[in-house]
Amino acid sequence: MSPSTIAASSRSLTASAPSLLSLVPTKINSSKDLLEWIHTQGRVAVKPPNIPTLRNRDKHEPNIVATIQKYLKKLEYNSLTPALTHITKSLPFCNLMREGQHLVRRGCLIKCLEAVVVSIYLTNRVAALDRIPLGFVSEENGATRRHIVLLVRMGAAWGCLGLSRKDELSGRAMGAFHDVVALIRDYHGAYTARRACEGKNISWIGSLDYALLVDAMTSTDVAIPETTRTPGSS
Repeated sequence: MSPSTIAASSRSLTASAPSLLSLVPTKINSSKDLLEWIHTQGRVAVKPPNIPTLRNRDKHEPNIVATIQKYLKKLEYNSLTPALTHITKSLPFCNLMREGQHLVRRGCLIKCLEAVVVSIYLTNRVAALDRIPLGFVSEENGATRRHIVLLVRMGAAWGCLGLSRKDELSGRAMGAFHDVVALIRDYHGAYTARRACEGKNISWIGSLDYALLVDAMTSTDVAIPETTRTPGSS
């Protein structure tokens, strides 16, 4: 790609902020090529939101979740290549937060696990917010699909932070659900709706990472712990 083409793309991106995905050349088909192209663009990073530090668990700021979810959407879901990072759920928490910082600095094109890491990174000083990573497994035409989101609770209100190529599998507004069971059933319904709408053989297998939430799919009497926090939360 010529310097003039790169400059034109950069000016367009800065002026009208179109979708970054719409600017990616069609010849790019690998994570390495995509990263190199991103580095040529200049000023593509989406500015992170200013999240207040809330040490007091009695002080609630429900708009925090909406602000972060809006930010995740601006980063855009990377539907072109494999993930641009090597993040895994087995990384130590401090390493995950370092990766979260790098993702925020890059400011574009992430997948679902990266969105969860960014969400935890941005909320790490919000003591009033309980955070629970929750994974899903489904089958689509014989292929196993995995997805992960971050359940969040502030007081009695539940919500969710996440990103997906499908909007219905992304985040959920804070306070839209009276308990975690209703929230998970909403995701279950989203998988069911996709199967009916797209005509694909999509089967819900279950949820991962938090055993009580798996049971919650089949029982409304499951006792959810009063306080469940991710490692490193303050």
